[in-house]
Amino acid sequence: MAEDTGSSVIGLIILCAIGYGIYASFDKKPSPATKEQTQQQQALEIQQLKTKNAELEKKPENHYELRNVGYRTWRFDPATGDRCIQLTTEADWKRAETIRQSCEYQDMGDGSLLKCLMVKNKTACNQLQNTSK
Repeated sequence: MAEDTGSSVIGLIILCAIGYGIYASFDKKPSPATKEQTQQQQALEIQQLKTKNAELEKKPENHYELRNVGYRTWRFDPATGDRCIQLTTEADWKRAETIRQSCEYQDMGDGSLLKCLMVKNKTACNQLQNTSK
């Protein structure tokens, strides 16, 4: 019977130690310095997230979309509504009208001598040369 009492006391001591360990882990309160550091860290993270969010919300200046219409692929700028032909068939590229609608042609700017050479229109080239003199 003495052995049973000794085992019971040891078991009770172990249970008390486990119970105190659990109680102590829940009873921890952060120190004021730790609270301030945590708040500063959270404020910094919030600011970083706001900055990153603002960057993601910005639209790039030239945000183009490619849209397939028949045998042509058009480059469309949703901000300005501008569109031009990006890709088409080899036979379609031989047409002056198609070349004038090409992105390369439109990106050159107005009055370019290369433009008149691209469409191989001698009259247009002569008029361009005469107006530039």
